[in-house]
Amino acid sequence: MRLGVLARSEARGLGNQSHDVCLNLNPDRVLLVDPGRDKRFTQHPERYQAWPTTTAQWRNGRLDPDVVRPWLQGLSVVYSAETPYDDRLPQWAAEAGCGIVVHANPEFLSPSDAKAAVTWWAATPWRIGHLPARTRVVPMPVPAAPFRHEPRERVRFLHVAGWPAVADRNGTVIVAAAAALMRSDAMVVIRGQHKDIHQHRRPTVKVEAGNLPNHWDLYRDADVLVMPRRFGGLCLPALEALAVGLPVVMSDTSPNEVWPGPRIPVTRNQTVATRCGVLPLYDTNPQALAACLDDIATNPDVLAKLRTEASEWAAANTWDALTPLWEEELARACW
Repeated sequence: MRLGVLARSEARGLGNQSHDVCLNLNPDRVLLVDPGRDKRFTQHPERYQAWPTTTAQWRNGRLDPDVVRPWLQGLSVVYSAETPYDDRLPQWAAEAGCGIVVHANPEFLSPSDAKAAVTWWAATPWRIGHLPARTRVVPMPVPAAPFRHEPRERVRFLHVAGWPAVADRNGTVIVAAAAALMRSDAMVVIRGQHKDIHQHRRPTVKVEAGNLPNHWDLYRDADVLVMPRRFGGLCLPALEALAVGLPVVMSDTSPNEVWPGPRIPVTRNQTVATRCGVLPLYDTNPQALAACLDDIATNPDVLAKLRTEASEWAAANTWDALTPLWEEELARACW
């Protein structure tokens, strides 16, 4: 099986996800998608020096067929995270005798996108009933972390805000509200890529805005990740936190049951319009979240138990553990 990967090189979600696939599956070649006009995020094409790499400009939902079609020749299957980038790609691949796998993020999959003649995967069971027929659940493995968490005397909670998403997807406002209700002296750190997160600074909330050259630095000096997401499927920060040994506190809604850690009650009062349609929003109760964080901060036995559960789950969901499943599913998608 000859594997190609459509990759991104920004130091954020799609870039980290596609690079991790390359690191662990060692593709025969890479097509590096260059979004060009978006200057908010630095490109890191050097990440792909280990593989034969072709750069393709991506403009207005179009890739250059004179670049992509020769790249497809001789491949058995191509993997892409979230999108095929160009609605002509499945036809080009069919003409080359090559299968296409797309790891969908359901909230970004519009009804027209879902008609693409590709093999659809979902990383979690979230909204599986709304995805194209025969969509397979193929989890993202836990990435290999460059360090392991070292416990500290005073617990520090981390919230990864990322770049602002629709409807405060990661629940940053909820984290700030819960921090104001906490009774312990534990610090809450909010790290994100946009300066707007400075509005959440409080006496017990430290805010750090800006891009980090190495995304693993997000998790340094932290003990627990707090992610009361309002909606969404795959959560890369949860996987990365678990990889370094951090417990993950999340909202009690699908698909967060996939990962270990406390789940906080939610209410469903609002909706948000996305590419896939209207989705319900789930708001984590700030008082319940504050109480959970205080319990973790003041009870070493609770934190130790959560840390053990996080490490055991991460060890059972590594690339070594899940590569056979990936290889089997990629083989199913070959022509």
